[in-house]
Amino acid sequence: MHLIWTLLVTERGVGGRTALTNRIVAKVIDGVIIVATSAILPYPLGPLLAFAYSLLGDGMNFGPFKGQSIGKRAVKLQVIHVKTRKPASFKDSILRNAPVGVATFFAIIPIWGWLILGAVGLPL
Repeated sequence: MHLIWTLLVTERGVGGRTALTNRIVAKVIDGVIIVATSAILPYPLGPLLAFAYSLLGDGMNFGPFKGQSIGKRAVKLQVIHVKTRKPASFKDSILRNAPVGVATFFAIIPIWGWLILGAVGLPL
């Protein structure tokens, strides 16, 4: 299902190596936000909000965000639905980010969850 959905939802921005670099930078920015949220806010609120952001971030469509997470907005990338050519919705974002979201979910579980997050989340 995820493979099929990847074909339906894509990112709009610059092409080639610049696009790859921008995607990596955007993911690093979002990763910092996820880790900071999880570490700064009290348990379990911090990890739960980080989990929600990891799933819903690409579907933000309010204010200056148009199918963009904070990281994607910073590097001028936008997630769009290929068929409708509209910015990604929260549903699109959840389907697109489910593998990363599952890994982030493990951050909620102290010690064992963190070990699983490191083993599973980093490769994802």
